[in-house]
Amino acid sequence: HPPPPPATPPLSTPPHPTPTPTTSTSSFSSFFSSYTPHSTALVDFRPPPLYSQRHLLGSTRFPYPFYDLLNEFPPKHTRLSLLIPVSLDRKAKEEVESHDYKVDHCIIDSAEFWAEAATKGLVVTDNDESRHLWTASPVLSGTIEQLEQIRVDEGLPRCGLAYDLGCGSGRDGAFLASRGWRTVNFDKAERQIQRASAFAKKLGLSNTEWTKLDVDTDRHILADMAPAGIVNIARYLDRSMWEVFANLVAEGGFIVFHTFMHSCSKPRREQFKLKEGELAGIFCKERGFKVLHDTEYTISDGRATSYFVAQRIGPVPARS
Repeated sequence: HPPPPPATPPLSTPPHPTPTPTTSTSSFSSFFSSYTPHSTALVDFRPPPLYSQRHLLGSTRFPYPFYDLLNEFPPKHTRLSLLIPVSLDRKAKEEVESHDYKVDHCIIDSAEFWAEAATKGLVVTDNDESRHLWTASPVLSGTIEQLEQIRVDEGLPRCGLAYDLGCGSGRDGAFLASRGWRTVNFDKAERQIQRASAFAKKLGLSNTEWTKLDVDTDRHILADMAPAGIVNIARYLDRSMWEVFANLVAEGGFIVFHTFMHSCSKPRREQFKLKEGELAGIFCKERGFKVLHDTEYTISDGRATSYFVAQRIGPVPARS
């Protein structure tokens, strides 16, 4: 039996009392008592040279302003702590909270802070490593090892060609590329493609392509593409594309679907929300698929999303 989906998304919010939202420069005991390197999400907004000079173990470098780096942030509603230069004062905290994050501690850079951090062995001075906070979709990250193992068991290479349709800011495509997949990623928004391409370049990924494509006008391009080992679709729904999506999946390959369910208040239009069992009825045995996962997953903002994966078990139909 396939393993169940993970109970909670990475970096999700555990239930615990809300701590004091800010930490003064004279007392950091509240922050340090709860700080766990590589678990607590600490965002360091100081300039890059200061981060390279010294930073806290397990922290993440985000030069300010951070708007163009939101695709590198964790899921919304994640609890964050901030380390900010004096010049920003509380401005950074307000901006972060405006993007639906919860700020537990807002620490102003000071000699006292670093002195206390040093007594706890948390100061890093010999590298400028920055922890990744971004995550792929919960379906993709939760099933990828299983899907790759199925490929190996069936005599296929562990990794191959993958398509990300409606790639947004590029996290899913980058995640797959980091595991060795060759990813071709599409979105209709030029700004998203530029941001995603820059993101992949920053991560040192060379096995990715980022292409502007609008399925309403360019669907013939998709219809002519070679079938892939993974077709990933996240937060995008166009029922007129079912057949095109299905024919993009190679024999032995997988379609991964993560989008909003009918119970969600947003998006408001029903055409953008899935009905229960709808995907299983489309990607079914009669059409050459075997369903591996078909359940719902509650994301960090409380909305229900599909947790759906199906494998093509027969040949791809001939194209006319």
